[in-house]
Amino acid sequence: MPDTTYTYNENLTEEKNIFSISPLKIFYFFNFFSEQSWEKKTAAGWQRHGPVFHLGSPEDIVIGKAWKSSDVKRIVNNLLITSPEKLSEAIENITYKPLPPKTKGLLTENYISGAYPTNLFLCGDAIWQECVELLFHKTDFSIIEAGDYTTERGGLQWEIHQIINHVATENFVVLINSQTDLVSLAESFRNAWKHMGASSPNNRNYVNPIRFVFYQTPDRHIAENKRGNFLLEAFRQQTLSNDRIISFILQSQNAVK
Repeated sequence: MPDTTYTYNENLTEEKNIFSISPLKIFYFFNFFSEQSWEKKTAAGWQRHGPVFHLGSPEDIVIGKAWKSSDVKRIVNNLLITSPEKLSEAIENITYKPLPPKTKGLLTENYISGAYPTNLFLCGDAIWQECVELLFHKTDFSIIEAGDYTTERGGLQWEIHQIINHVATENFVVLINSQTDLVSLAESFRNAWKHMGASSPNNRNYVNPIRFVFYQTPDRHIAENKRGNFLLEAFRQQTLSNDRIISFILQSQNAVK
């Protein structure tokens, strides 16, 4: 992955993100069956580039908490989106303002630089697909985390069809790992492409290729060490690697303008 040529901004604002450009609204899709999905969507530095939107799973509520079972039930009932009215309210409450450095709850590099908020939508079975379709209109591009994807542990089938129908190929990237069944994943994309709707932005004469990025913990340092703690430095290196993915998406978008 080529290095980024963007100038880093040390003070995130509503006008300028870590790349000193307008914040990017990121729709993050993850495989619910991936063992590392929580870590990747919260500690990988995506929030330095702009607000992140994703649908939630139970671990988004309970991980790192020690609530009693009665507390969990009450909290879930308050957060769970179960009707169009609750969904409209959640959409209206979307936040974009960056959180300053050292804000409680931010992790690793986000804690050091500050970060834009994560907008979590914890949807019930009857409303989650409607939520996905609404969020396509609220976001700039999508990151599809397909780590551990297999036929048996797909978890992204419906989403892949929707992405092909709503997002131009230059506006999304697919992250894979060594456990991804590439044959099954490719077949899912081929099937989605075959059933593409007439109004899809990909229904055109020339379409940019779908980009698959092998996502792993960097096996080499891509910048000088700055953190004394080994674990913090590993997260920093991963964040810098993810910056390259964002840069790659931006370059792809600029190439078709």
